[in-house]
Amino acid sequence: MMLRKANVIIIGAGDKGTSIALRMYRSGFRPVLIERNNPTDLHSFRNYSDTVYLGRKQIDDIECLLTHLGADNADRFTEIEQVKSDRKLPILRQDQFEALNALDPDIIIDCRGKIHSEQQFEWEQYPCVIRIGNQYRVGSDGHFIIGDSDTALGRVLVAESQESMERRSEDYISCSPLEGIFIAEADVGSRITEKETVGTINDIKIMAPRNGLLTGMLHSGHFVAVRQPLFEIYPERLADRNRKVIPNTCWAIAGGVLEAALTFITENEKLFAGR
Repeated sequence: MMLRKANVIIIGAGDKGTSIALRMYRSGFRPVLIERNNPTDLHSFRNYSDTVYLGRKQIDDIECLLTHLGADNADRFTEIEQVKSDRKLPILRQDQFEALNALDPDIIIDCRGKIHSEQQFEWEQYPCVIRIGNQYRVGSDGHFIIGDSDTALGRVLVAESQESMERRSEDYISCSPLEGIFIAEADVGSRITEKETVGTINDIKIMAPRNGLLTGMLHSGHFVAVRQPLFEIYPERLADRNRKVIPNTCWAIAGGVLEAALTFITENEKLFAGR
């Protein structure tokens, strides 16, 4: 099957990366995920980023396994291919540049977002790069851009459709006012009142800016930088009661990524015909 011949790499295993991996897998692709050594995802309880810490994690009916690149060229991909043949998703805890150079991908899906994408790769040297977010531009940052604003959610954008896109608000995320070790003192799912202590950094209390439901939290023990996201508090009337379910917005984005990937393959059938 042509889709399984496509070498697909997903950078980032948060909500977006997880929903994209699941949707692509169920559609016939066999993607490989790449995650940082120490993920700082606020919603690790519902996505594959926690596989880096746990070794394996199952979401719905699809299990993800922490996998490694072999040291020698002869067996570099043995473990990855074995995980794929076992009908599971491989995830690498790897420097992205090392992994991309080793895996030689056909399609790269960059799910890191603005916060974690300081290190950029030369996207032009790869056949297809898909990026998510209205801060990116077609032809300047990737071959395909998937909208993440309220007015363009999940749309495969072209250059002329990007001029006046609204950004979706992330006002409910609270960031660190200083650097240090973050220790959580509340549980995801708990009701929080304004000025209640949610955690500490170097024994300094970090208080809630509003009443609401704690819907996301950084793992305790992380060293955090100034302005790094720590937790998420939604007003109860807006919060999704089933916090273990990936938001519908991410599934919409995953649909846009799937459309872009299929468009690329349809337009480049000869690239995969001989495999």
